[in-house]
Amino acid sequence: LQVLAEMERSYGWFSDAVQTLMRARQEDRLECSIRGVVAECLDVEPAYRRPVEAVLGDRLQALIVDGLPDACAAVTFLKQTGAGQNHFIPRTLPPPEPASPPVPHNWFPLRQVVTPLPGHEAVVAGLLHNAFLCPDLEHALAWWHRFPNTCTLVTPAGEVLSKEGTLWG
Repeated sequence: LQVLAEMERSYGWFSDAVQTLMRARQEDRLECSIRGVVAECLDVEPAYRRPVEAVLGDRLQALIVDGLPDACAAVTFLKQTGAGQNHFIPRTLPPPEPASPPVPHNWFPLRQVVTPLPGHEAVVAGLLHNAFLCPDLEHALAWWHRFPNTCTLVTPAGEVLSKEGTLWG
């Protein structure tokens, strides 16, 4: 248990870029504001963790910053240290565009099963905007062919059909 606690404290489950930036933040060596990692800012109902993880993918390791200038400063730090690359999300994102066409009644927006930590509501709303849980891949494909480029569909098994038409599974 002590090893797991240390892994969590040191961001051992995350990429080198995240570990480097979070360590630099703790040591007060950053000239930018990093508020946390997306994965730490969500509380997901256990039954829906797989679809949420599938939709967010590598954005679970995205770092939340106050604004784009902070993201640019973090990118510069990563370049200087050679620690890799990462996603950065400003926590003051503009509100998402209106929802997609109505989906079948037994589908629901994935953000309904995710509770963001206070202050991170806009980040979660933006990341999960127009992402819907649907029963299976067959239904997702039929919907996408009828309404292409409108929403991201994910199955309980974690198969993702993006609004652009790319399939993960």
